[in-house]
Amino acid sequence: MLPSINLKILLLTMAEDARHIREALRAGVHGYILKKTGKEELHTAILKLMDGKKYYSEAVIEELAATAVEDYNDARPETIEHLTAREIEILKLITQEQSTAEIAEKLFISISTVETHRANLMKKLNVKSAIGMVKFAIKHGLVD
Repeated sequence: MLPSINLKILLLTMAEDARHIREALRAGVHGYILKKTGKEELHTAILKLMDGKKYYSEAVIEELAATAVEDYNDARPETIEHLTAREIEILKLITQEQSTAEIAEKLFISISTVETHRANLMKKLNVKSAIGMVKFAIKHGLVD
């Protein structure tokens, strides 16, 4: 048995708009800082994540606060918060008309695992088909 890995994700990006920030948060990042940040803040962010905490730069927090009018939790059903990063990834591939076999190959997982994720998505999103999943993803801004 392999030892468990405590992986923390710090996103260092140029994307500073609320939509990208919220998408990253939904995907499960533990920290979000901008590329224009100084190396001191990058160092601070890494230390915070290593200490088991989350870190978001002040610019990121300000952007989220400035766009609070379109609050993420109010604008979308509660179920979106409960989607895993893998489920969101698979949902996006479904919206790109990828077959189960293509998704399995692309993500290096088995076909049965993809089918399990599809079933879980349909249950969580309360839809009956792939078309329902695509409509849900478009309606709630999970895809462009």
